[in-house]
Amino acid sequence: MQLASGTPGHDEQAAALCANYQALLDGDNVELRLGAPADADAIAALQPDLVIIATGARPAPPHQSLADVELLQVWDVLAGARPKERVLIADWGGDAAALDYAELLAGEGYEVTLAAGSVMPGETLHQYARNQYLARLARAKVRIEHHLGLHSASGGVVRFCNIFAPELQHAIETDALLLSLGRVPEDGLLAQLRGATGNARLCKSRHSGCTRSL
Repeated sequence: MQLASGTPGHDEQAAALCANYQALLDGDNVELRLGAPADADAIAALQPDLVIIATGARPAPPHQSLADVELLQVWDVLAGARPKERVLIADWGGDAAALDYAELLAGEGYEVTLAAGSVMPGETLHQYARNQYLARLARAKVRIEHHLGLHSASGGVVRFCNIFAPELQHAIETDALLLSLGRVPEDGLLAQLRGATGNARLCKSRHSGCTRSL
């Protein structure tokens, strides 16, 4: 939510959701420990009966050979990083992330190209939300390239393969490549806790991230 609050499409939703959580957590039966380490030793010292691991996700790393281009994860942008002038977003996640960052950077004056590795940008979104995104991106003059899977990068050129006809390649020149390849679970704590918490039950939140294969 901290990252989403920095995007034009989610700032209002993030504020409302955080306010709702704050109200729910204000009860006397809830103790919040902010800024405290949640490592295996600290958790085991509490002698819990049940541990729910809700540690979220991290951006999926690239497995392609990507050289001679500034490389960022799209989450880096909302954390404050800014790429060079021409920006290419490789979107394999199919969620709102790449659309949010394209809209954000276009609004700041960047020349933005979105290469979507799906039948439709924002494939996992509800069609009405997706249509609103596409309308705003069109007005912001974001260039959208369809049906492209990331292949490689070198010499300031990023190469893609058509997802339906992989033998067909497409090259795009850019100064910076932003990756939106989906998410993988941040579940290192789960492994640390196995056997370290005695008889406590371990439960992983179903919202702790998802994996999408490349």
